Amino acid sequence: MDAKEYLKYLDLVCLGTISDIVPLVDENRVITKLGLKLIEVHKNLGLKYLIESCGFKKINSGLISFGIAPRINACGRMGFAEDALKLFITEDLSDIKSLTDKLNEYNKKRQETEKNIIKEALEEIEQSHEEQKNIIVISKEGWHHGVIGIVSSKITDMYLKPSILLCEEDGICKGSGRSIQGIDLHEALNSVSRKLRKIWWSFNGSRGFSKKRKPRKI
Repeated sequence: MDAKEYLKYLDLVCLGTISDIVPLVDENRVITKLGLKLIEVHKNLGLKYLIESCGFKKINSGLISFGIAPRINACGRMGFAEDALKLFITEDLSDIKSLTDKLNEYNKKRQETEKNIIKEALEEIEQSHEEQKNIIVISKEGWHHGVIGIVSSKITDMYLKPSILLCEEDGICKGSGRSIQGIDLHEALNSVSRKLRKIWWSFNGSRGFSKKRKPRKI
């Protein structure tokens, strides 16, 4: 493929670059600048309708960060990642409109779910005095595993301590955690790996793990 052919997809590359919150320097800055110009002419119909549904007046990094990225992210968190992919590759206008509506609904559902989990998590922290410990570890059956990472991040920001949130599903606790500077949460989890089924790492710095049964708080 001719190198120029890749330029047709700079809008999507720009979208991913900003959404991943990478430093906008060097080639990333070039990709973002040129990609935003391509987004302005709406070459991708799915992206066009998604932008219009967000209600932003200007096409800039703020639109991507606070409008587009959360809607795409919500698809994966709520278990419908394929719908975001379909939106950007389909050319059927009726499908595009339907998928755009779905992405907006997923985002609303994610926001509602996140709000409820935060409320319940803060209540649990207060009742069990978790804030007095070196690390906050709380769990509850029914919490959505796709959202607890966001909540863990907010808990860590609020209390300035590492936090781990767990949700129990079919007898297995799945968790997600966030840490603070100077404390390697991944290393800490590795130190008790014999008690865990698996540990994984994602590029945004979150750590996840699962356990066969509900662990004791530490």
